[in-house]
Order: sequence, then C-alpha cells, then structure tokens
Amino acid sequence: MFEHEDFERYEFENVPLDRDLYLVDQKYMSDYESMMTRFLTDYKNNPYENVGYVSYAAARKALDNSIELSWYVNISDRFHEVSIILPREQFVSCVGCQACDEKPRIFVKGEWLDSFMHDRSPFFQ
Repeated sequence: MFEHEDFERYEFENVPLDRDLYLVDQKYMSDYESMMTRFLTDYKNNPYENVGYVSYAAARKALDNSIELSWYVNISDRFHEVSIILPREQFVSCVGCQACDEKPRIFVKGEWLDSFMHDRSPFFQ
C-alpha cells in the first residue's frame, strides 16, 4: 500500500514527533490510499475527498513498545489535551504526503480506537 512516490511511509520507530497528525481506523486505509493516489496522479480530474473519521493528535515520544501521544479532545484550542499510549500491537501504519500538505495519519486497529474514544471522550460519557 501507499506505493505512490509522493507518500512518506513511517515505521513505528520513526513516526514524526511533536507535530499534528491524525489517528484513523485501519478500515479506511484502502479507501484513503485509493483517493490519494487518484488525486496525486491527476488532481484536476480527481478532487480531494475526506475519507473516514480522524482524531487529532501529536506523537510525543516513541518507545520500544509504544508511542506516547497527545490527543486533542477538541480542536478549537490546545488546552484540552489528553496523554495516551498507543501500544505497538495496535499500530498498523503511518503515512503522510507533504506534497499536498497532508498531515501524517497513524492507522490503528479499530477496536483500540473505538474503546479509547468511548473510554476517554466526554462526548461518549
């Protein structure tokens, strides 16, 4: 996946630190890759489309078996930041595309993302 030359692929240990990124359920990987490949190949005839749902975050530190993340509960300010741990076994892939100013997306296992969102989000309490 993500073979187009404009994609940046990041290994678990090399996820970009201290910059905005998105957490995304792995079920959207294929659709996102297809949309972006079409867009990168011919953006005039293939408009950018939002694919799936994203959670706003920033990676703070990569450890051997986990990544420390800051999850932004809301995006209207940066004061509602929650520290979370992404276990290595829940990480699927990380991809970005600076050529179109796309923030890196960390694709994670859906069960982890669902349980994380429901356990920690005030919107699901």
